[in-house]
Amino acid sequence: MHIKNLERDNLKYEYDLYAQRNFPWKGVVNPPFGGAWCVLPPNQQSSPHNHDEKEVFIIVKGVGKAQSGDEYKEVKEGDTVYFTPFTEHSITNIGEQDLEFVSIWWDGSAQEENSSEFHI
Repeated sequence: MHIKNLERDNLKYEYDLYAQRNFPWKGVVNPPFGGAWCVLPPNQQSSPHNHDEKEVFIIVKGVGKAQSGDEYKEVKEGDTVYFTPFTEHSITNIGEQDLEFVSIWWDGSAQEENSSEFHI
């Protein structure tokens, strides 16, 4: 068994949010998907972007507003949001506490090339 602890003091600032990449996990597993734990402070928005991967956000804590193309939906703890490839997307924290979610992406060129590029 392997356990990767969340290191809140060492989160990397990417796409205007804080994240810890969990997959691929160097020296442990290189799955056909990437994944990260993400933290977005109150009243902040992640950078709108798009990429060739499919992606989901699994909301773990807080409330937000997810954007995919021209569509906006409120999300909360327990919700899962799916983003299709090449669709601009972002998420905004509309609550008073950190919005925390797990991002998982797959089927893109980064996975095919075993790249460590970050695609939240």
